[in-house]
Amino acid sequence: MRTNQLFLCSCSSPEHQLFLSFDDEYPWNDSVSITFHLASRPWYKRIWAATRYVFGYKCQFGHFDELLLEYDQVEEMRDSLNKCLVHMLNVKENQEAEFLKNNG
Repeated sequence: MRTNQLFLCSCSSPEHQLFLSFDDEYPWNDSVSITFHLASRPWYKRIWAATRYVFGYKCQFGHFDELLLEYDQVEEMRDSLNKCLVHMLNVKENQEAEFLKNNG
């Protein structure tokens, strides 16, 4: 079953969101997708940033934005990540069992 969890910043801005997704339906799939939406900028700032990127400019701090979570959101994230960890451990155990079956 695909688990999708959207976390919104407590400032209520739709630009500040984190999307967590993983699929435990397939026993070989041990990947987790975490998508972080960066805030939009005016077109001229995006062109300026793109131009600097093309010419190799690297900000010493990287490109970050912030997401503020309330206590209940942190609990939801913990629960989602715990489900993900259980699934990933099951995948690992299945892979190890399959390896031992084929090579043991």
